[in-house]
Amino acid sequence: MDAKTLEFKPISMFKRVLLIILGSISAGLALLFVFIRGIPTTPFLLIATACYARSSERLYKWLYSNKFLKKPLQTMHDVMEGRGMALKTKIIIVAIAWTSITLAAILINNLAVRIILVTLALIKGFVMFFVIKTAR
Repeated sequence: MDAKTLEFKPISMFKRVLLIILGSISAGLALLFVFIRGIPTTPFLLIATACYARSSERLYKWLYSNKFLKKPLQTMHDVMEGRGMALKTKIIIVAIAWTSITLAAILINNLAVRIILVTLALIKGFVMFFVIKTAR
């Protein structure tokens, strides 16, 4: 997947530097979380993409050419453009999330927090299997 062609509008140097710093922190976290299963990369990729799209064409292109981020970026774009997500990917994501949430619910001795965690797990499962289209 290649970086989409964008028109980079001039912005102030201060704003550009802030966006590059925020985008770089987000891209770094996304890179780290690619290797740590169970922590989502998508929010960090969204932030990095938005920041780089407004501040640096070079960094924006680097983000899309990075060998570790290509697949998560492609999956993110497929879902956002309505093409869906592979069933195997959905199962892995839900299994990791439910395992983490179950472990947290067991370790936390607070009924309200347990109820919130179980509710979030159910919502995640519902969204993954009934809202996000499954790619064929």
